[in-house]
Amino acid sequence: MRSRKNILFNLTIILLLACTACDRSTRHVTENLSQAEELIWTAPDSALHILESIPTSRHLIGKEQADYVLLLSLAQYRCYIPVSSDSSMIDLAVEYYKDKNDADKKGAAFYVKGCILEEYSKDIPNALLAYKEAEKCIPSMNDKHYVARIYSSLGYINQCSFNFELAKEYYQKAVQANIDGKDTAAQTSNLLNLLQLYHIFHDTDSVNQCITKLLQFSSSLKDSILQSKIYHNIAVSKMYQEKYEEAESFFSCALHISPASPPYKTMSGLAQLYIKRGQKERADSLFQNALLSKDLSLRAYIYNQLYDEAWKAENYKKIAQYARLYIDTSDSIYNSHLHQEVLKVQRKYDHMQLLYQKSRQTNIIYYECPQISN
Repeated sequence: MRSRKNILFNLTIILLLACTACDRSTRHVTENLSQAEELIWTAPDSALHILESIPTSRHLIGKEQADYVLLLSLAQYRCYIPVSSDSSMIDLAVEYYKDKNDADKKGAAFYVKGCILEEYSKDIPNALLAYKEAEKCIPSMNDKHYVARIYSSLGYINQCSFNFELAKEYYQKAVQANIDGKDTAAQTSNLLNLLQLYHIFHDTDSVNQCITKLLQFSSSLKDSILQSKIYHNIAVSKMYQEKYEEAESFFSCALHISPASPPYKTMSGLAQLYIKRGQKERADSLFQNALLSKDLSLRAYIYNQLYDEAWKAENYKKIAQYARLYIDTSDSIYNSHLHQEVLKVQRKYDHMQLLYQKSRQTNIIYYECPQISN
């Protein structure tokens, strides 16, 4: 009898210890997830380290599993670590939150899914579908970081598809969300894209307001890449305003602080300025160097500029050469953008006919800023 009591007593102790261990493990996971969530925007590498240090991650279920895969996918994306292109991991979070009364997590899950589809699968139509699902959550969302990035992603996709009016509206909403969330770097990114669109619409007042705000931000930013983009894009604006001395000064600033080696886009912008000032030899040298870039849009722009110069000089051999190179490169860009698929998805959600605009806009030599990753 006493033996049975001892056995029962020992089993009870074991169960209590097991429950205590489980409780501690659960609290540990919850604390780690909370810490990672706090760091995801300011220090994604630290957030990733915390998430990867959770020893029981494979055994998580329910909300903990959903939060874990959501944060891990976003941390990997923000740290430029390739994420599974089939989006199967983030789909766990999407499936869990799609019927839950948590707009912030649901919107976040669809946003991250859109990022993965856009960046790693190059599946623009389905990325747009995910972003539009995230957008539907915005009226009930409190997390301005996600709200701003949802709007910014929608702006970027529409900008790449030449839906400039819609892109402008999304970027303006993103700027306001960044003001509310006090995110200067992300606000700067969206203002850079808006500056480009305001030029397309010939909105001089908005262009000048954008430049003023960007110069105010430039001195406080610690990101040299973003600083160089500010000076580059302001230089382009000044060039189109025919303020050539100011433009050259800003291009020089961009070249001086640019961490890129070499900064092909700024080189091509400066080359265009030299063409406008009649310094053709300096321009040609810069263009030829910039053609080493792997950026198809930049190369197409350069071929177009070189074609125009060959035409003015009546150099028919170079006219044929650059025309062929421009057409081939432009065809590659057109095929990669999947314009018609994007328009079909956009009409499904917005119930409006979007105007397709195929154009060789001068915005090619602007820097575009879809996301701020760090």
